[in-house]
Amino acid sequence: MSRGARDGGAGGSERRERVNAAAAKAVYDGAMDDRRRASTLQASRLSTGRMLRGLAAIALAPMMAATLSAVPAHAAPRVALSPEPVARAAQARGRISCRITENGGAASGTITISKGGQEVSTGACGAPIAVPAGAYEVVLGLDGAIDRPERTLQVTVAPGATGLAAADFQTAILEVRIEAGGRRAAGMATIFRNGERVGTLGSGVSGHLSAGTYDIVAKYRNSEQRFDAVTLAPGERRALSATF
Repeated sequence: MSRGARDGGAGGSERRERVNAAAAKAVYDGAMDDRRRASTLQASRLSTGRMLRGLAAIALAPMMAATLSAVPAHAAPRVALSPEPVARAAQARGRISCRITENGGAASGTITISKGGQEVSTGACGAPIAVPAGAYEVVLGLDGAIDRPERTLQVTVAPGATGLAAADFQTAILEVRIEAGGRRAAGMATIFRNGERVGTLGSGVSGHLSAGTYDIVAKYRNSEQRFDAVTLAPGERRALSATF
């Protein structure tokens, strides 16, 4: 083979290598351009998505704020109470006060309030008792009296007002003294009114009871002495002597 042919063959190989290298570089550059374009497009899409989400968040922010302010954190509904029903309920109530006297003077006692046969309140006569407006049956009792007297009253309570239940008990003081052999003796006196037993008194012990007429039986051991139709006036102090 001639030298020219060898040179021509070598030159052809170099040219082919350069062409192949150029083609490879073009392919590589094209791939890189495609990758850059794809990255740019993806970044643009991501930026656009973020921007849209940001705009949506800005647009929805007032609505979300209104919703969150309307719903408590514990997600339970809150009921707003109007003060008007409370005020009306307070105005629909009243009070019942009581006053007890004995022969015109202040005395202690009890009060029982009922409505429709149902007991509403009971206790000592003192501070006014709050009750719903309406009509009530009020029973006042005198403390300490042997016959435990009571007065029944009808009291109507207006809204926001105070109804008064007052009773004056007319009483007397009775003492039964029992003697045996000229000396005071231990014994017992039983008090009856209209045939019904009212109570008892120990010898020499005084007690107060409603003014009126009573039958009294004094007993000492197996003996007794009667006092029939004993009338006691209001405020009177009466002493009976039973001798055995």
